[in-house]
Amino acid sequence: MAFYPEKRNAQLKIMSPDQIGHLVVRPDVLIPTLMSAVLQYGDWAATFSFIPLLAEQFGATDQYQSARLSFNMLMMIAGNFMATPLAVRLGQRRVIVICFLLMAVGVGMAAVGASLGILFASQLFIGLSIGISYPVLMGMSIQQVDESQRSTAMGVHQSVYALGVFGGPWLSGILADAVGIPVMFAITAAAILLAGAGLLQLLPGRRPRKRRRALLG
Repeated sequence: MAFYPEKRNAQLKIMSPDQIGHLVVRPDVLIPTLMSAVLQYGDWAATFSFIPLLAEQFGATDQYQSARLSFNMLMMIAGNFMATPLAVRLGQRRVIVICFLLMAVGVGMAAVGASLGILFASQLFIGLSIGISYPVLMGMSIQQVDESQRSTAMGVHQSVYALGVFGGPWLSGILADAVGIPVMFAITAAAILLAGAGLLQLLPGRRPRKRRRALLG
């Protein structure tokens, strides 16, 4: 007689539109996702959109542009390896603060960059920011979600942060046309810091100081 697994084990749990909507607006899902979108905005506005144009003005060759992108990817990979040890050692909140600072520094360097060397160095900060933040923020967005809903939460995260990928070249292009590329980078760096600070205040979870006070009792 053939053996068939129980149907209840084979069935997948399908979420209703109401359940998905509730999941999307949960602060523990939405806030890390918006943070990721802001950082992706900075990366795509800089690395893939206007740093190449700025580098061309300084006489960058095709070889330089390829090396710059490769270096950026290398820093992203390094950041991926660093993400978990840093989150364990420093805590997720501090790591996210560091990532926003790294992104702002990288974009800010592009604003004041007067040489190909400075533009190349900016890719170190931007690459590390994305490499470290992506796995940490993805993990935060599903950390408190029921196991049966985690795949949906991950889909929400990827869909929303993709808005930053789309918005980076588009909105920064509008701004660059209005005020110029260097000023656009300066405004973008400042906006990243402000957005990061604001979203951090909305991020659910206890703060380290409260925990220390409780332990000290």
